[in-house]
Amino acid sequence: MQKYLDGPEEDCLKLDQPEQFTIEMMRMYRYESRLKFMLFRVQFWDKFEQLKQGLSVVLSASDALRNSQAFRDLLHVILLLGNYMNASSIQGGAFGMRIDSINKLTDTKASDSSQLTLLHVLVGIVRREFPHILCFTEDLKDVTEAARGKRI
Repeated sequence: MQKYLDGPEEDCLKLDQPEQFTIEMMRMYRYESRLKFMLFRVQFWDKFEQLKQGLSVVLSASDALRNSQAFRDLLHVILLLGNYMNASSIQGGAFGMRIDSINKLTDTKASDSSQLTLLHVLVGIVRREFPHILCFTEDLKDVTEAARGKRI
């Protein structure tokens, strides 16, 4: 291509039309940034609408998380269970927990040979003592769509 850019105009005329067009585009001042800008202008409102819809889903999910009493109660039970297990250590009596601590519910086993995890114990306690908490999934139906979130 450089040969045709620097060469005489007659050489370019021997090329097919698509190649001549490409050569002309390459001769244009800052053609690449101009094309990128034109593409940006064409796609801007579509991307804006996608972002707006995605943000709406995330806001709806965050409101559902914040306003769900059953989910709040479930977090309280998890905190109580953790405080009970750590009562004799310095970690007992915690006022809160990190949200990633929930992942450890499946890692904490009753014994080395048992398949019973802290998550199984939690589910058993909730079913027996706090059945109203079991409906927390209904409160959080928008959360799965927000977690899926499309990347643009």
